[in-house]
Amino acid sequence: MAEREETDSAPLWPVIVTLLLAAAAWCANLYYGLSLESDARGLFGDMFGAVNSVFSGFAFVGVIYAIFLQRHEISIAKKEIAYTKTILDEQQKQLSLQNQETKKQAFESTYFQMVRLFTDITNQIDLQKMGKSGMMVTKGKDAFPVFLERLRKAYSPLEKSLYGGHDFESSYEAFYQEHNTELGHYFRMLYNIVAFIDGAEIENQKFYAKILRAQLSDAEVAILFYNGLSQHGVQKFKPLMERYGLLKNLNERDVFVPELRERYKDSAFGNPAKDPGAPRD
Repeated sequence: MAEREETDSAPLWPVIVTLLLAAAAWCANLYYGLSLESDARGLFGDMFGAVNSVFSGFAFVGVIYAIFLQRHEISIAKKEIAYTKTILDEQQKQLSLQNQETKKQAFESTYFQMVRLFTDITNQIDLQKMGKSGMMVTKGKDAFPVFLERLRKAYSPLEKSLYGGHDFESSYEAFYQEHNTELGHYFRMLYNIVAFIDGAEIENQKFYAKILRAQLSDAEVAILFYNGLSQHGVQKFKPLMERYGLLKNLNERDVFVPELRERYKDSAFGNPAKDPGAPRD
């Protein structure tokens, strides 16, 4: 908070001295005039006119001093206005900081709730497969390497007849429809978290995206890579993946179609050097 400057009042001693001098001169002339003989008083009256000129000079000095007082008052008023503006600016700044902190706290509360919900959704994923020793169940993050292997097979020429096509789009669509129950909810929640970060009026959005990115295993990042190129993610999710570098931890061995990597901007892999508009880590 700015401290108010002390302002001195305009000095009054010039006025007091001037009045005293004027009164003294007038009294002295009056006393001297009354002490003269009657025939000499006419001559003194003419001389008394000079004293009137002195009074006129004093009046002029008074006008000058009045101007000085006015300027002094204007200076005080300007200081008061400047002081008031400083106070208002500081109050506005504090209010703005409080609003930003309130927005940040509200955002973080919702954000971490969404991340916890996303973790719960991930943990609820389970894949069942009949094996030689009976039913095999793979849960949570452990299911994603299985997803990745099944997607690899879906794109394999050997599985062409089973999945109805060899091109990436049709192969992924067949894979996605087969696992929509497990992956549909997962990707929708992940997209909504990133979209929430992107639309929040906070600073350092990349920081929260990095927290989310750290939750993803290598296999999850690989599945996200392919989903972003499919019809389920190419329009809305892919731009956000590129903006926040969600594929930075992608393992190259999981990219079984190298040409697909070129469909992303370099910023998607955490390398903004060739994409100046992308946020830096």
